Amino acid sequence: MQRLQAAGSQQYRIFTGENSSEDRRGGRAGTMSAETASGPTEDQVEILEYNFNKVNKHPDPTTLCLIAAEAGLSEEETQKWFKQRLAQWLRSEGLPSECRSVTD
Repeated sequence: MQRLQAAGSQQYRIFTGENSSEDRRGGRAGTMSAETASGPTEDQVEILEYNFNKVNKHPDPTTLCLIAAEAGLSEEETQKWFKQRLAQWLRSEGLPSECRSVTD
């Protein structure tokens, strides 16, 4: 596993080498097949969770694009995952899952 330095001081993980899911499955690492179209694979969730917890809970469009590419997901799938995961995290912290203005 390597770390790639990207915009700012944030770090992104890149899976390579003998632990790569590409080596185990013989295909492109992290891509979704028709069998797993119901959601991200375990490897993809690991990448998404790492970036959510260690990098940014609110990724900007460029960061989202990098995370999507790393996980082998579309930007739309990645954005949807982050939105749902943020709502789950906010609920676990006792905060409303929908962010509203302070004046609401």
